[in-house]
Amino acid sequence: MAPSRHAENFNWYLGAERSGKAHRAHIPMCDMHISRSLWKNLRKDPFSIAIDSGFESVIRACADTPRRAQDGTWISESLIKGYCALFDEGIAHCIACYDKHGVLAGGLYGLQIGSIFCGESVFSAQPDAGKIALVHLVARLWRGGFSFLETQQVTNLTASVGGLWIPLDSYLDILETCRDDVADFHQTGIPEQTILNDYLTAHKPL
Repeated sequence: MAPSRHAENFNWYLGAERSGKAHRAHIPMCDMHISRSLWKNLRKDPFSIAIDSGFESVIRACADTPRRAQDGTWISESLIKGYCALFDEGIAHCIACYDKHGVLAGGLYGLQIGSIFCGESVFSAQPDAGKIALVHLVARLWRGGFSFLETQQVTNLTASVGGLWIPLDSYLDILETCRDDVADFHQTGIPEQTILNDYLTAHKPL
């Protein structure tokens, strides 16, 4: 992780310090909290969802989005170039939400390691866009046979959908176990709305 977006060097984020021990965060895919208002908004289908399209636009929007109590973001120019290269190799992925005018309203990106998806950053330029991208991500991972969705930290957004901390040692065990698994992110030929509806049918709103 870069100390700022202008840094040229960065270190791997090991985890937040909690109760004297390092922790990582995750969202339990089978127990994601979807509020009634978010569930209703998802059913309205307010955005056009694009999978692995406009990756650089998504990561730059994540970098440019102001964050509370932060002076910029950790997404440096070097990181952007590195993640774009990983996207070209099929390791990095993104989900983008476009409004009815074709404007990028929200989205996220991350890395696939076996059956683990490492969520790197999410942004919202319009209400609920980031949450909707996150629900589409979870639905896709759930259907695609993924084992774990790692989110680095529990933020206000991830906490609102059920994000939890786990000890770093437990996360490293999961990484060791699942890194060579096969999981299908793209699910070619399956409509996005089908992927979402199957997940929502299996998960009632709170």
